[in-house]
Amino acid sequence: MPLSLRTERALARSEKNHKLPVNRLPPEVLQVVFSEEAEYSWGYYARLFRLRNVCKYWMEVVDSTPGLWRLISSIHLPELQSMILRNSKTQTLLVEYNERILENDPSGAEKMEAFASLMRPTAFRWRKLDYYPALNSTSVAWMLSLPFHNLHHLVIDGDTWNRYDQQIDAVGLQTLRVTRGLLNWLSLSGLTLLKLDETDITLNELVAVLSASPNLDYLSLVETSLELGAEDAQNSSPNKILLPRLNHLDVYQFSVGSLSLLLDRIEAPSLGYFSIEGGYTADEEPEDCTRLF
Repeated sequence: MPLSLRTERALARSEKNHKLPVNRLPPEVLQVVFSEEAEYSWGYYARLFRLRNVCKYWMEVVDSTPGLWRLISSIHLPELQSMILRNSKTQTLLVEYNERILENDPSGAEKMEAFASLMRPTAFRWRKLDYYPALNSTSVAWMLSLPFHNLHHLVIDGDTWNRYDQQIDAVGLQTLRVTRGLLNWLSLSGLTLLKLDETDITLNELVAVLSASPNLDYLSLVETSLELGAEDAQNSSPNKILLPRLNHLDVYQFSVGSLSLLLDRIEAPSLGYFSIEGGYTADEEPEDCTRLF
C-alpha cells in the first residue's frame, strides 16, 4: 500500500533529524540538556512533547529520563497522567490537586475521583502539593491524612474555611502556605517558610509552630486573626522564641493586641525585612499601634 504524502514527509524529516550531529550525542548528554531546560510551569508538557517529537531517538531519551516527568495535575488528561507515573518511575512528584478548575465540568467529580484513586497510592513520593479544594469538597476528609514521607512544600488554597483535624504526616515539610484553612497546627514542625492568609490560628498555636521551627526564614500573616486564649492573657512573662534565621516578617490586617504579644515573644537577630500594614474602613476606629514599638 503506497504511503500518503504526509507520512512520506514525516519519515523524511525523521531520517534527516536522525543524521544530525546532535543525535549522535550519548543519551546521558541529552538528558542533562533536556533537564536543564525543564521549567515546571504552565504549558510544560506541550514544550516537552515538542522535544519528544523531534525524532525517535529524542523520544527514547525523553521517555527514559524520569526527572522530566515529575509534574502531575488533576487537569491533565488521564492518558498523560498514566504516562507521567510510568515514566517518572521512583522520582518524587510535584502534584497539583485542583478541584475548583473542574467545578463547571459536568464530569468534574468523576474526573477528580479517578485522579484521587490514581494518586493516593503514590503519596509517599509527593515532594510538593498544591491543593485547591472546592466548596463542600469531600477530599478534605482524607487529603492531609496521607503519608507525605517526602513532602517538602505544601500549598492549601481553600474556596472556603475548611477544617483539617488530621495530624499531618510530613516530617520533612519545609514550606507551608495556607489560605482559608484550619489545620492541626500542633502537628507541624521544622518549617523554613510559613505564610498564612485569611486563616484563623490562636496565638498559642502559632507560638507552638514557631517554637518547633527554629530555622524559620520567612513569616507572613495576612488578614490572619491571632485569637487569644486564657493562657495568653494571663501569661505576663512568656518564654522567648529564638528564631536566629528569620529574615522576613510581614503582617497585614492584624489585631494590635495579639500582634504585640507575638512580637514580645520573638527574638530575631537576623531580621532584614519587617513590614506591618493595617487597613480600616471609614466607620472603623484605628487601633493604637504605639505598643508595638
